Order: sequence, then structure tokens, then C-alpha cells
Amino acid sequence: MILSLPSLPPSVNQARTIHKRGDKRFIGSSSVYRAWIEEMTHRVKVQRGAQRVSGPFRIEFTATRPDKRKRDADNLLKASLDAIVKGGAVDDDSDAAKISIEWIEDGPPGMAIVISPIRQFEAAA
Repeated sequence: MILSLPSLPPSVNQARTIHKRGDKRFIGSSSVYRAWIEEMTHRVKVQRGAQRVSGPFRIEFTATRPDKRKRDADNLLKASLDAIVKGGAVDDDSDAAKISIEWIEDGPPGMAIVISPIRQFEAAA
């Protein structure tokens, strides 16, 4: 399955915020993170159609670097996997047996994602 997300997820620092409930404070998802997840979940649902990968899978991310700043590629994974699960492309991100991520300098904004099931004999090897 091949998916394309037109934008990168918010940074880890932008994804969480402190919420207040009465006298209590807790850390939760920011509105920026929730909005990104909702939009990308919809895009995943549309692109995957009836496809779904069940069981162990490998997933490859190719992300276009948005500028020349240094960025941690691993910060892209959590939110992207959340949108992929919520969009129904895979059952559970805990089934990811192999994850790879690569920055590219030129290309369309966002990420290209390839999800492949891992057959039982591959998982045992």
C-alpha cells in the first residue's frame, strides 16, 4: 500500500500542551496535533480504499525536508503512525516489525509511505 501525506506532522514540542481541569494540570494533545491527525486520517481513509494490512508489517517513510534546518526524523513517526492506524490502513502500530525513515532534499512537500505485510516465514527469519 502506498500513501501520501501532503504535510509533515507538528513537532513533538507542538504536539503536546498543558491543559487545566479545575485545579489539576495535565499534558495532552494540542489543537494543532489533533487537527493534523484528523486531516491526515481522512486522507489515509480516502487513499487506502478497501486495502488494509493486518498482522506484522514493514513501513517505509520518505519525507521531504522542509528547510535546511537540522531535524530529527524520528519525530515524524508517532503522529504519522497514529494517523495511519486511525485511518484504518493497519490494525495496530505495534504490528510494525520494521520501520525506516529517510529525508530527501527535493520533492513534493510531506511524506510518501509504503506499507507492506510481512509474511509469517519472513517474521520468523
